[in-house]
Amino acid sequence: MWLLLSLLTAVATSAVDIIGKRLVGKVSPYVIGWAGGFFSLPFLLVLLLLERPGPVAPIFWVALGTAAVTLSTSTILFYKAIERGDLSETVPILTFTPIFLLITSPLIVGEFPSLLGILGILLIVGGAQILFAHPDEPGLLGPFRRMIRAPGSRAMLWVAIIYSVGANIDKVGVQASSPAVWGLAINMVMALLLGAMMVMKGRGVVGQILQHKGPLILTGVCVALIFLFQMSALQLTIVPYVISVKRISIVLTSAWGVLFLREQGGWRRIFAAGLMVAGVFVVSFAR
Repeated sequence: MWLLLSLLTAVATSAVDIIGKRLVGKVSPYVIGWAGGFFSLPFLLVLLLLERPGPVAPIFWVALGTAAVTLSTSTILFYKAIERGDLSETVPILTFTPIFLLITSPLIVGEFPSLLGILGILLIVGGAQILFAHPDEPGLLGPFRRMIRAPGSRAMLWVAIIYSVGANIDKVGVQASSPAVWGLAINMVMALLLGAMMVMKGRGVVGQILQHKGPLILTGVCVALIFLFQMSALQLTIVPYVISVKRISIVLTSAWGVLFLREQGGWRRIFAAGLMVAGVFVVSFAR
């Protein structure tokens, strides 16, 4: 069941990526980030009423405050990254999150993946490395140098680092409450934080919201689904496995960029995506 929930998370995540790429340049990243949190609230509230949760543990409030800051920061950086670069070259950077999780998960939630799980994670990251291979940057470290020099990829690397911490905080928050409670609470706080930044940093935000209300509302729906599926999966298995399978969204998003946005490097990126899918299957059978 955790594998199915993680795959559904990947589909919803890819939808957010695609919608976001269509909106950046027309709508402020703060508006897009705020919309994802704000418009998800009605759907998460319905889920909360259906769930009828019990009281939350005291650690819930610590996790909520920490996650609100990390998620708001990573959301803004994400939209700035895909604004500066191709989907198929920026989004794959998130594949590095499982590597960072190997460091943060034992420290935060005491979880250790198996050796087979580590192999799957390395396959996913290896596929991402192929995506950045280029004749001008030879050698094993060439793709990493190219990645760091590109503004969009560099920004997305910070997102991956923040995600490695945020995923563990999500696990703590869900265990201290429930998927519906955590999803509603974090999106409510994030909508408040990003809403305040949106008003302070943006001009004409009301016009942007009204002009693009359809895609913005759809973003909120997808965010609600992401939280429901991901938080439910986190209750059934360890953090690195959920996040690794979720990263199959990179394959979907990269395919969109290559096939419909005519981004370069199609065959190489398709081969790299195949390695990433192989890694996903290894992770799924690693338990």
